[in-house]
Amino acid sequence: MSVQPPDSASRLISPLSFFQTLQAQRRRRKQLKYFLSENHNGEIKACRVRLISLFIFYLNHCVNYFLLGIVDSSFHLRASVIVLFWFVFAAVHWFITSVRQRYRPVTPYISTTLDIVMLSAVLLVGGKDLSQTFVLYYPLIALGGVRYNIIP
Repeated sequence: MSVQPPDSASRLISPLSFFQTLQAQRRRRKQLKYFLSENHNGEIKACRVRLISLFIFYLNHCVNYFLLGIVDSSFHLRASVIVLFWFVFAAVHWFITSVRQRYRPVTPYISTTLDIVMLSAVLLVGGKDLSQTFVLYYPLIALGGVRYNIIP
């Protein structure tokens, strides 16, 4: 039994399969472009929610410090510095994603990590086990659902 060399015609790609492959690649590129634009829009929404949440959080903190006197001055000063850095990060991030229209797929992971670090810093500055700012972890987790984050 001898082995026959493959037929040269069978190794050639037929024009029909070549065009089908090109069409499949174009469809895939369109899908990726669509999903990236959806992720970008989700990140813009997350930036808006982050800015509004920080404003409400700091407003609540100021009411607790100035009007109710619940918070001492050292905690107020340290928390204010952390929230100021956090707000600057959120504003710059919003500017880059919304105004400059820059987006990379790793962006949501970086922003969520920095949110967790900043919130943890506020909790550490509190130094009390009775701190109610741990409740902010739940909206932070829910903020992840605002993004679309499906890339096939």
